[in-house]
Amino acid sequence: MLRELVRDLVAQIEASRKELVMQIARSGASLDTMRGVQFEMLMRLRTLNRFSAFLPSWMQAPRVAPFQIYLALRELLAEIAALYPEKDPFDCAPYDHDNPYPPFHELSVKIRGYLRGAVAPNYLKVAFKATEGLLLAELAENHFTQPNAYYLGIKTKADPTALARYVENPDQFKLMPKSLARAAIFGAQLKEERIPPLELPAQADLHYFRILVSESARRWQQIREEKAAVIDCQNAEIDLGNAEFTLFMTVPNPSLKP
Repeated sequence: MLRELVRDLVAQIEASRKELVMQIARSGASLDTMRGVQFEMLMRLRTLNRFSAFLPSWMQAPRVAPFQIYLALRELLAEIAALYPEKDPFDCAPYDHDNPYPPFHELSVKIRGYLRGAVAPNYLKVAFKATEGLLLAELAENHFTQPNAYYLGIKTKADPTALARYVENPDQFKLMPKSLARAAIFGAQLKEERIPPLELPAQADLHYFRILVSESARRWQQIREEKAAVIDCQNAEIDLGNAEFTLFMTVPNPSLKP
């Protein structure tokens, strides 16, 4: 039970490190232009890199003392705590040789709570599902009252340049209300978002396109009234056979309001 707890935590540390690398890369950050949260991200990456370099090997080793692993995780928490002095999550239960699970569990909970750092995920999402030759996303009223921006996420190995050229053409790629799915009219306008909001997930081959709601007011109003959006990409010039389409909606963080 203890080994499973630590193994899952180490896997989460590795996954968070990989996601953070992609977040920093897509943010356009450089040492000359870094500001604000980008510094926190770089420092967090330094910590995750260091511990990801040896913790997975320890989990494969035949003999590593639990106390040694505890000290490593304790050090990881201490480094992360330095990034958030206002919360100071430094304190943790001491190691107990006779009952080691409680302190390990506390370490796991605290570390997991800070792996995403200052930029926590704050979005809604609805996947498009294949139905009757189209892709359908069924929506609810809160999908229109809570978000402040909308993004179509497309996970595909297609060429990014060709993908952007296709999706940005509303006469070819059609994001429509369900009732107009087969109509010979333009769909909602989309624009490639090369530097998407940091709170959205970063994954390999995941491309974001901002839905231009104001420029597509009539189409968007119909989508809201019908609580459904469809995508017609049957005549695509690129291979989207295995592509995954998801509507992402960023939600304002109440704690950031004045």
